[in-house]
Amino acid sequence: MNKKTWRITPLDSWFFRESRPMESIGGSELGSVFPPPTRTLIGAIRTAIGNHHNVDWVSYETDPKFEKLRDQIGVDDDFKSIKVHGVWLSQKKGANWKRLFPAPRNLVYTQKAGKMSEVIRLQVGQARYCDLGQKVRMAVAPNGISGINGVENHWVNEETLASVLNGRDISSGVIISSQELYEEEPRLGIARDNQIRNVEEGRLYQTRHIRMKPGVAVEIDVSGIDESFIPPSGILRLGGEGRGAAFEVIDNTSVNIKLEKEQSQVSGLIVTLLAPMYVEQDQSSYTPFPGFKKMETDKQTVWKGHINGKSYSLHCAVIGKPMREGGWSMQKKQPRQVRSLIPPGSVFYLTPEELDPIEAIDKIHMTQLDGNKIDNALGYGLVAAGIWNESNVAKEEI
Repeated sequence: MNKKTWRITPLDSWFFRESRPMESIGGSELGSVFPPPTRTLIGAIRTAIGNHHNVDWVSYETDPKFEKLRDQIGVDDDFKSIKVHGVWLSQKKGANWKRLFPAPRNLVYTQKAGKMSEVIRLQVGQARYCDLGQKVRMAVAPNGISGINGVENHWVNEETLASVLNGRDISSGVIISSQELYEEEPRLGIARDNQIRNVEEGRLYQTRHIRMKPGVAVEIDVSGIDESFIPPSGILRLGGEGRGAAFEVIDNTSVNIKLEKEQSQVSGLIVTLLAPMYVEQDQSSYTPFPGFKKMETDKQTVWKGHINGKSYSLHCAVIGKPMREGGWSMQKKQPRQVRSLIPPGSVFYLTPEELDPIEAIDKIHMTQLDGNKIDNALGYGLVAAGIWNESNVAKEEI
């Protein structure tokens, strides 16, 4: 079945509540998760398809007349053949839409007069003792560089991401701040007794909404749904409070990040997450990468495992703040179990044990790391692979 891109643009502000409940202790403001969680988007898409076919949601799960539709969009965690291939922010430039990706976390920047000045690539440091192991290599700034800032809440387009993956330097002018794409709006709400039309005493809440700038949209690539079931455009409700959004379904806009095959002084590969990733943990030992196990060697602490059936060693990682994923099961009418995901933009420094580094990059680039059935359907673990060259290794003890 053809892969389709759903381009979703807001009609109002959006709110995608973080995993903390409204009644959490302290009464602090609840922020929005952004970009929207994949589950939220695919749920809105399934609902839009069902509404297009005049579904009675009360009887949907059991009514025989909806059997063909159930075979297409499934029920709750049963996604049938639905497969997500990525969730992206997209910005309109002239007549074209340009996809944006979270800036890789191994990039940092310095400031001058309060503005981004120079973009710097972190290096893999020398082995040192820490709580993760005896000789762990952590990412460090190059010697002589201080006052650096992380690139959380910054974005890059396809061309800039390709430059980063190919090991080229980039300028500060190609890094896009979230403020250029959307604004955060604080809101104060009250609870009301609708029978007497009066405010309930002490029932206040604070939320932070997302208001996207004109010419900015969210795109999600989806396959596995027969084209005859898909509405070409329409309105759907999205996120907390069911805020309105317009959608159009277009032929898939593929991500085409080109890599340069002719490289010298290649130490290994850098794997960059383009979608969230879940890593199941063993209580006895932490691992930053799915299925990898820690090993202490004479030279350093590494994590060893397999990707697509081939052996790799993980030397270093730069991981963003965990994403807390929860949500509500409409079928079971109860909250989903909250879990932590590694966010997009996180990077991992690997060396292959059976392949040439360039060959390994080619095999991993733009593939999905294997997870459980639901995570695979949601497109979690999508990665891009790039060059780890000798200039990204610190030469001296820090």
